[in-house]
Amino acid sequence: MSTVFAVDDSVFYKNEQKFLPLEEAFNINLETTSNKKEVNLVLSNEPGYYKKNHFGIRIENLVYVKRTKDKLKFEDLTLVPIDKSLIEKNLLTSFEKGWLNKYHQRVFVSLKKFMNKLELAQLKQSCSNI
Repeated sequence: MSTVFAVDDSVFYKNEQKFLPLEEAFNINLETTSNKKEVNLVLSNEPGYYKKNHFGIRIENLVYVKRTKDKLKFEDLTLVPIDKSLIEKNLLTSFEKGWLNKYHQRVFVSLKKFMNKLELAQLKQSCSNI
């Protein structure tokens, strides 16, 4: 199983229980890059699960590579709640649950001002802690 996930400003790629920063997996070094092409780059962050010859599911958000002071960082461009009914909660580590809860908190805070009363109730439910 391969998956990509973000933690704060870092995005990681997990493949066969090995975690690599996404910038290593895709040859983007956010710490030391001098390549100006990588600034302003938009990448797709696609955590997913694929069962060979059966099915695949993934959740896709876009991230933007931006320069802050002397290094590059990922910034989310799209914020959408992740459907928790698709998650086998007992397989998540406390670190992964914490990341998901922080992500949903950020989604809720960022989107609530655009919602009517019914949408806000749905967003609150979708962004509740796992």
